[in-house]
Amino acid sequence: MEQMQVMLKHLYDQYHYSPRAVRELHMIAEALEEKVLKPSNHHGARWLPYVHRAIKIVCDSYEVLLAHFEDMASMERNPKPSATVIGRAKQVTGYLKNYDDVLFLHFMADVLNHLATLSKTFQKDDLTVCQAVESQEACFWDIMSLKTEMGPQMAKVHHAVQESGEYKGVRFRNPTSTLEAERTAVIDSIITHLDERLKDLQQGGTVAKFRALDPSSWPVCDRTDPVARERFRQRGLDEMRVLATFYKELLAKAGILVDDFISEYNQYKMFAQGRAAVPMRELFMSILQSEERQERFKSLVPLMKVYLILPISTAVCERGFSTMQRVKTDWRTSLSMLQLQRLMFLSVEGPPLERFDAEAAVHRWWSTCQRKRRPGFNPWEFRRGLQQQQEEELEEL
Repeated sequence: MEQMQVMLKHLYDQYHYSPRAVRELHMIAEALEEKVLKPSNHHGARWLPYVHRAIKIVCDSYEVLLAHFEDMASMERNPKPSATVIGRAKQVTGYLKNYDDVLFLHFMADVLNHLATLSKTFQKDDLTVCQAVESQEACFWDIMSLKTEMGPQMAKVHHAVQESGEYKGVRFRNPTSTLEAERTAVIDSIITHLDERLKDLQQGGTVAKFRALDPSSWPVCDRTDPVARERFRQRGLDEMRVLATFYKELLAKAGILVDDFISEYNQYKMFAQGRAAVPMRELFMSILQSEERQERFKSLVPLMKVYLILPISTAVCERGFSTMQRVKTDWRTSLSMLQLQRLMFLSVEGPPLERFDAEAAVHRWWSTCQRKRRPGFNPWEFRRGLQQQQEEELEEL
């Protein structure tokens, strides 16, 4: 792992500080008729996207990068690079021509692909508890499978070397390793950290108990089979008792008893079993938007509201910083905090631009606004005009 990080740093340093190296890289890619991307930094505010992108670039541009660094390490190159560049090129070339290192690099690409899928799921604004739990479990199983089975990227290298003894024109020595020990160590470490970070979403956690309200997780109710009927009746009762205990203060404020809570849950199961294909979010909204259904399941309504507003991730908060920078530009530095909050709320929680009807807002702005209206004002043209005026005044002086 440390060798891989050192190699990624060498790649980034070589092309980040040398425009000439970037030009040479693109020239080699054009000669080889291959596509290439400039290696990126693997250190950043978010570990996963930076490392994932850096490794993916090396895997996709392996042939071009190796050819360029072999050229830089060559003693026949004229003009001769500095000793630092030659040493860096030899280290990168040695890494990219080592079978175990290349295989491990592609193994990490497979692992990070699964983690990136989980990360993108957690970045959704409409993510629900059940979706988060299911995505986490799926990610765990996908990563665990890499202990015994090779992922697409790793298998691509392994099969090519086993068939011809080389990969993308590079012949390796003793290509027999499958990195079983290294794969197990990396995966166990990742699973341990994910369990610690996402422990609230584990099957035994309180948040995961909301799956008892998901009809797609219930067994089939066969009325002709007493065993299946009893299994369906018992499913979810323990989870609902845990939720009733955890939210007892909320239920007590609404005047809801635990017995009524469990009784209405059984009615809800009969109502929802025929709607297993409907997502939980839409199912709950159909109940909350109907007064008759709200009265029917009034003991479960507080729990449904909690489920719909339960924050699963902080992605929307992180995007709020970028939204604030877009809203409060250098031309709008005098915005009050209240107005800034309103504009950010519209940007974060509002509909997409293509679905937004601005007619009512424009009419209100035009008819009731308190400040001077300048619909044709372009701040950038104003700035250019001001600069030209200042230049003319300087010339006159």
